[in-house]
Amino acid sequence: MDEPKEVDVGDGAPATASQDEKKNAKNKKKPAKKDPKKDAKPTKEAIRAEKVSKHVAKLKEELARRKAEEERIHRRKAFELAQARGLDLNALRPETKRPNYSKKKNKSQVPNATAESEVGDTAVAEPQEVESPKVDVLDDWIDLTRELTDVEQKVDEEGEANDLVSEESEDANEEISVDVDDSSLLDAASAWKLREQQLSEEEKQRLIEEAKARMEERHRKFEMAADEKKRLRAGVICVLGHVDTGKTKILDKLRNTNVQNREAGGITQQIGATNVPRENIVSATSMCKYFNTKELDLPGLLIIDTPGHESFSNLRVRGSSLCDFAILVVDLMHSLEEQTKESIRILRNRKAPFVVALNKIDRLYEWKSDPNKSIEETMAMQSDVVHDFAQLEINAELFYKNKNPDEYISMVPTSAHTGDGMGDLLAFICQTMQQRLRKRLTFSEELKASVMEVKETVGLGTSLDVIVVNGRIREGDTIVLAGQEGPIVTTVRGILFPAPMSELRVKGTYEHLKEVTGAQGVKVIAKDLEKALAGLPLYVAEDAADELYYKDEVSRGLHDALKAISVSPVGVYVVASTLGSLESLLVYLKSVNIPVSWFSSSYLLTCP
Repeated sequence: MDEPKEVDVGDGAPATASQDEKKNAKNKKKPAKKDPKKDAKPTKEAIRAEKVSKHVAKLKEELARRKAEEERIHRRKAFELAQARGLDLNALRPETKRPNYSKKKNKSQVPNATAESEVGDTAVAEPQEVESPKVDVLDDWIDLTRELTDVEQKVDEEGEANDLVSEESEDANEEISVDVDDSSLLDAASAWKLREQQLSEEEKQRLIEEAKARMEERHRKFEMAADEKKRLRAGVICVLGHVDTGKTKILDKLRNTNVQNREAGGITQQIGATNVPRENIVSATSMCKYFNTKELDLPGLLIIDTPGHESFSNLRVRGSSLCDFAILVVDLMHSLEEQTKESIRILRNRKAPFVVALNKIDRLYEWKSDPNKSIEETMAMQSDVVHDFAQLEINAELFYKNKNPDEYISMVPTSAHTGDGMGDLLAFICQTMQQRLRKRLTFSEELKASVMEVKETVGLGTSLDVIVVNGRIREGDTIVLAGQEGPIVTTVRGILFPAPMSELRVKGTYEHLKEVTGAQGVKVIAKDLEKALAGLPLYVAEDAADELYYKDEVSRGLHDALKAISVSPVGVYVVASTLGSLESLLVYLKSVNIPVSWFSSSYLLTCP
């Protein structure tokens, strides 16, 4: 037999051909090994590392966004400060031409490129630069602050403190560009707060004095313009009286509504306002022959209903402070009661003209009701006991017999149940206001408004019930009002107007308006109203100086307003639906020496 041939493998070790074939067959049978890393599931550490990396990426994006927001705030703050100081930033920049950078053209695009390349000493004609319009660009925040400071030092030779702008930028080399569109993204109130923080006390006082002088001049111009136009605004009527005398019932009769039955115990606990247009006045006074409706110049009436309960004296004062004319409702069966006397004192202290509504005359013996006749004709049908008004113990006279209204208080007999005398009441009020209060009712562009209530409205958040007595208020206006922690500066987001002859405090349909003029009761929607206080004025600031002046005015009235809602370490918990009811309850608890440690309303939560 032939012996198997040996094959030299190359490393000196002999091997047979059969062994080599066996190895190749064995390698073919073995399947390829799978990569365990590809099929293995990710571990917890890998998942956690991936989440951490994503979170870090989000944090970097947020930091970049905040940095860009801070730069926009810096730009806005600089321009607001410069505007408040009266500086022209465009005049500060030197008139320098900006270099014109353009892309280099390829040789293929240049004509005669081959010929020019062959001739080396031939100069290529440079294209003429097209002059672009000059644009003033502020390089960075530090340059802007330095320029503002240089101008201030030139203007102020006496060396006053020039700290309008503080260098808050951490990176002085970072370039920013002034973009008016970007600054509009900032909230005006936030920009104003930042601007005020950069002003010194001396600068604030100077701006306040300038604003005060400007407002006095503005007030004189508004008065002169009002005297020339002689346009009348709606009169503000306040309804006062003792509890359960029929105040809300009288308004329900005038409006053909039923607000009184929806209130807790039939007692008014909030201030309500009703807009009565001129058309309703004309139809309601049609039976009064002595009143010529064609001579009615008033565009309407704004009637404010106040609580008569003893605890709600704060709301009675709040309502009477705005009214042009008042209706004092007296129950004919009970004569003058305690809150009626208090209402008379309030009206006399504020020198507000008023008329007495002798309500519930339908309860007199053998009273014959006829609401379609004037009250003078109806009174002639009654017995002599109706004329026995001496029991009221006031120097008063029936309105149609009163020849001396300066010394005698006019009385109008009414019945909210039957409607007797309601037309006479409206006719007497309109006639008296046009004859004796015409100058006071002249419309002026100067805003006079007050916050009556702060409420939590479903779908709208915290809102304000505002009585606009005179002037106008618009969407987008910057308003200043009182808050628990100091003056609140915010921007009007919306103005809601209730339907005519409906209560402002009653939930219903509202009309959205861009602006409103006095006298009207409206609901104002804005931010940061959670700690707003009712009963104090509302102002509209046109610039930084106005804001500082109004904030100073608001701060003066805050101290007295906060006294009624102070808390003690130990006491009872008080919960109310509105701030007006909360104030009244706290005043009552204080009168009976019950301490209060915690109180809350629908929008307010306070703990010691």
